[in-house]
Amino acid sequence: MKHIFTFSTLLFFIAIPAISQHYYNDLFVAQKADSYTIDGVGDETFWSNCEWYNMEYVWIPYGEAMGAGDFSGRVKFAWKDDKLLILAEIEDDVLSDQFTNPQDNYWNDDCFEVFLDEDYSGGWHQTSNNAFAYHCALNEEDVIDSGDETASNVNLKNHIEFDLDTVDNTNYVWELAITIYDDTYRNSSSSNPTVTLSQGKEMGIAVAYCDNDGNNQRDNFIGLIDVASQHYNSAWQDASVFGKLTLDGPGSGIEFTRNNSKEDFLAYINQDKNLVIDSKDNLSGNTQITILDMNGRILKETSIYFENSTTIDIHDINSGVYIVKLKSEDFNSSQMFYKY
Repeated sequence: MKHIFTFSTLLFFIAIPAISQHYYNDLFVAQKADSYTIDGVGDETFWSNCEWYNMEYVWIPYGEAMGAGDFSGRVKFAWKDDKLLILAEIEDDVLSDQFTNPQDNYWNDDCFEVFLDEDYSGGWHQTSNNAFAYHCALNEEDVIDSGDETASNVNLKNHIEFDLDTVDNTNYVWELAITIYDDTYRNSSSSNPTVTLSQGKEMGIAVAYCDNDGNNQRDNFIGLIDVASQHYNSAWQDASVFGKLTLDGPGSGIEFTRNNSKEDFLAYINQDKNLVIDSKDNLSGNTQITILDMNGRILKETSIYFENSTTIDIHDINSGVYIVKLKSEDFNSSQMFYKY
């Protein structure tokens, strides 16, 4: 069903104090934990109540299949106090650590990645702590993120306690306890407050694995979220491609559900800060494209012959939340986007 944009819908959006953009609706659940030990074993009772989620989507090279035995992975989530707990079972035929400096080419070594958005706000985070992209190294110590406006990358090993346990020559267990910080976190501060978790809290989440088979760069990048091709390598920059993780607890009634439904079209900002519109094969032909602000004022309007994807220059539009509307003879749909 098409999502028809109306004036009443606009009023509803205006009433929302904080608007977030999320491209995908993958849903995950973390169960409440009791006492735990980070030892790479995962034998605590609460883990048996958690659902496995498969890491099965090849982001790099996009959409390709992994060879038998090359890689497979799955994860579980749990939580306690100010910690998010993750248990991962990984099959990897070759573990490779080519770069001795943990902050040099850290994405090209084998590593387990956690993308975490504390308040599920979505949005850009490459040069801020709106969200974190934790690259957990094979040495079970270093955790590298891309940093902020003051640093090109940072070692956040004080954020995560983790253990990598070898089951056999190709099978491994990763167990992590992540301390939670919000977007006020500053790399230069020694007194950043932590966030206390509670039942029902929603967080943005994605995990991935950088797979290097002994070369000078990673051979594959495998993720938890089924992203579109233009988002194959966006998670380290944009929290809008994360899924939603809900913290469960006794008697909450939260169901284990995964919903991979997508919007009628995708609207996102590329690295050149232009608006890209991808119809996902839902639209072709003569189309009117309208960009409005949150008061319904038209900022840009154009008519084009649409063929799957188009790019619109929006450098003359200030940062903020906007609406893009696509209308053709048999298509009428709108979506919000954030210009950063």
